Amino acid sequence: MSYKNTFLILFMLLSVHAVSAQTAKPSGGADYAALMNSGDYQGALKIIMPLIEDANSKRVDDKRVPSDFITLGMGNEGVSKTRQMNRMFRERKAEPFFVENNPELSALHRAAARCMYETAVFDDSLNHYYQSLRYHQPEPDKDDQIFYEMAQVYRKKKQIRPYCDMLEDAYELNGRKYEYSLELGRALFRTNDKKKAIFHLERYVQSRGDELKELDVLIMLAGLNEGINRFLETQKYYQMYLTKKPDDGIIHFALGHIACKNTGDYKLARSELGKAIELLPAGEVFRKAKAYEYIGDMSFNALKFERAAEEYLQTVKYQDLVLKEIEKNDSDIKKIDDEIRLLKTNLLKEKNYVQYNEYQFQMQEKERILSEKREKKYEYEKLEPGKSRWNIAECYEKAEQYEEAVQWYRQAITFSYRPNDAREKIVKLQLKIKRGY
Repeated sequence: MSYKNTFLILFMLLSVHAVSAQTAKPSGGADYAALMNSGDYQGALKIIMPLIEDANSKRVDDKRVPSDFITLGMGNEGVSKTRQMNRMFRERKAEPFFVENNPELSALHRAAARCMYETAVFDDSLNHYYQSLRYHQPEPDKDDQIFYEMAQVYRKKKQIRPYCDMLEDAYELNGRKYEYSLELGRALFRTNDKKKAIFHLERYVQSRGDELKELDVLIMLAGLNEGINRFLETQKYYQMYLTKKPDDGIIHFALGHIACKNTGDYKLARSELGKAIELLPAGEVFRKAKAYEYIGDMSFNALKFERAAEEYLQTVKYQDLVLKEIEKNDSDIKKIDDEIRLLKTNLLKEKNYVQYNEYQFQMQEKERILSEKREKKYEYEKLEPGKSRWNIAECYEKAEQYEEAVQWYRQAITFSYRPNDAREKIVKLQLKIKRGY
């Protein structure tokens, strides 16, 4: 939805929401509460709305009779006005906002709001929540629940910004409910407000200590910190997660990657990447290949060139597995094409509906295999086979194994990886081989 519309504040008569005069007279609050508890929200509304009208009709003349409903729109301006309304409620300095302390009307509007939320009438639900606040005197450690309920209405409406605003108001009114920080942090996780998300999720994690059950929060914190280049914090949260779930090969790989590429903790990186290779399932070819590549990079940086070459060769082994799968896809497609050609020939000769069904099935199967092949090719390209072969060649060159180096530089050329540089390397190495030094 667009956030360019402004917040509209319209005044409407309460009578719009009242039931007709023929409706049976309400029998009291206990009746609508019982209906709500049983899930009959429509029935509860038939009692609540006349009660609101009746309560307004009994108010004395010298009190201002509110007849306005606040229709809540969307947009950047609207979000700020939402927060302004909430401040009006908390500070109680805005005469037009606060009407009077009337627990009966406040409770009725809130009940109506909940019923409308449950029946998916979200705009009217928000209207009644705001009316409830206008008749409500602030109560410490209780008012946060109203704002939390309003947040859920915005969540259902898929309006993230006002949803987060309401959650933040609930948190500000009752900071002891750490669940608000959990929900707010999760809501902010996919927004640009990463630091605020980190604040709330860290707050929740610290409140739970060793009793933390929501392990996904630790992964979120790791990802959020990585997003703002706080890699030591990223490493810390991955380690916290793995103390509780040590068999997660994907997170071992993620931690190994961070330690290798960002924090420079090679000892930790080797350990974690080794565990990843051991724990990852056989189908996790990409991560296993990359794990060996990162291990090879560390050996190369430590000037252990022969060891690095062996580790890079493991990467190539996994690349070859993907290549074999692509070749199998090509073989399967050729077989299906032959079958389709035969079926099509027969269909052109005679109308055979059984064969037509088979023809359609084979066409669908071909499309499935083509899609699988595209995914495999993309995965193979991400493994950078040309770069791996260049790395192996460089290792052999550094180890003065020139013939092996020439062989792998030639393979790098076949993958169009730095071909001009590779050709120059080959010429120089062949001269060395010829001279013997």
